[in-house]
Amino acid sequence: RESTLILFTSDNGPWNQPAYYESKKGHPEGSVFWGTAEPLRAGKGSAYEGGSRVPCIASWTGKIPAGKVSDAMFATLDFLPTFANLAGFEVPKDRVIDGVDQTDLLFGKSEEGNRSTYIYDQTTRMEVGIRKGKWKLLVPERAPKNGKHRFLMDFGTDDFELYNLDEDIGESNNVVGEHPEIVAELKELLASQSVIKKATEVVSKKPLFGKQVSESGIRHSFLICGKPTVIVSEDNEIVWKTEGAARDGFVLENGNVLVSIGGKNVAKEITRAGEVVWSYQLSKENKEIGSAVRLENGNTLVVERGTKPQLLEITPDGSIALTVPLQPETENGHMQTRMARKLDNGNYLVPHLLAFAVKEYSPDGTVVKTFKTDLEELGGREARNWPFTAIRLQNGNTLVNLTNGNKTVEFDAEGKVVWRVDNSDVDGRFADPCGGQRLGNGNTVICSYGQRKPTMAKLFEVTTDKNVVWEYINHAVRAHEVHVLTTNGKPEGALK
Repeated sequence: RESTLILFTSDNGPWNQPAYYESKKGHPEGSVFWGTAEPLRAGKGSAYEGGSRVPCIASWTGKIPAGKVSDAMFATLDFLPTFANLAGFEVPKDRVIDGVDQTDLLFGKSEEGNRSTYIYDQTTRMEVGIRKGKWKLLVPERAPKNGKHRFLMDFGTDDFELYNLDEDIGESNNVVGEHPEIVAELKELLASQSVIKKATEVVSKKPLFGKQVSESGIRHSFLICGKPTVIVSEDNEIVWKTEGAARDGFVLENGNVLVSIGGKNVAKEITRAGEVVWSYQLSKENKEIGSAVRLENGNTLVVERGTKPQLLEITPDGSIALTVPLQPETENGHMQTRMARKLDNGNYLVPHLLAFAVKEYSPDGTVVKTFKTDLEELGGREARNWPFTAIRLQNGNTLVNLTNGNKTVEFDAEGKVVWRVDNSDVDGRFADPCGGQRLGNGNTVICSYGQRKPTMAKLFEVTTDKNVVWEYINHAVRAHEVHVLTTNGKPEGALK
């Protein structure tokens, strides 16, 4: 029950028209084919409340407050966007969706919900009425009395009808002559929300790609390296993409994108138009390319995994300027290293997964410092704290994502844990954390690469107080690495 939403409702009121139940023949004596919607007026096929207002019972243990009663407007049209939100999807933006997301109404977080109006139609005609708040306006002559409408019992009158549903739920007192200003407002609103008009509009917006969730209004644009490899705007639109699943990547100062592509094992710089202006192919003796980082000297740092694990600096013309042999402590090529970075002191910071260590190498390959991730306080080796991303922070500490151990840890210069965050702090959002970035405000963005639950974040931002302040939810993404580009329009750095 904790993972199941149960809804009980109907698509219309009862079949209480004589033309329907009097036509039923050949059924046992006493069979009932009609009902009553009292105190509502009329039934199925009518624009009066008995035609469309029906009970809706919702149950979801731990999510929907028990025993709560609401008279807010909620239409079956709203099921699609509501279910989409609950499942972690965005509704299409290239077509008209008449429903609204009513998640907050279901969960008791809103008394009114997101629906402020409702358009009525009936068997023979669209848009025969509109409701806004307590006021409901019906148009005259809603159906010709000689038309083909077998079960219709509501033909309308020769004038508009206005009802105050708070005081007259049975729609017995037409007050159209008493509130001309309300009639004028609802007529204009009905015309502006014409179903036919909306259906013929050309929607030019790009389809949205996932959604960003933040109570404080944080919006990021970012590069996702993974499946797929894309740049997502603050409005959740894809503004750039490339083929292949990138393992690492950055958006460069010139606007181009540097990525290392798994499978094809190539590092390349690509323009926003898709032109490859620089590339490096994996050497024949090795198995995989990992990191790809553009350095201040113009070279590109590339890490190769395999029989000859090594860190390379590649010049703009493709020649190898420097080779640093690595010590991953395993022959398993895929598990030797992850996101390597060059430090301001000229050394290199390299995570080695199965060595349970982040090692700092001098340019000649000497290991000058080691940060152990199998510490007892982190759960030892049984916790499988494989280091994935290691970032040297401006305060001299080192931030490390521990992928299979589902935690992020900050070490001081001596290798002591000075800060950590794990699933007990963030309600289970960690699922094989891979890439990450420390933002200018001190918050940390983390890739939850292994997250399979469609309603859970693939990226999330956590403060030093371990509060989640931003999430990116998209079932179609597997985020291996991230480069956050902007926050609410302001550029971020590249500390990742």
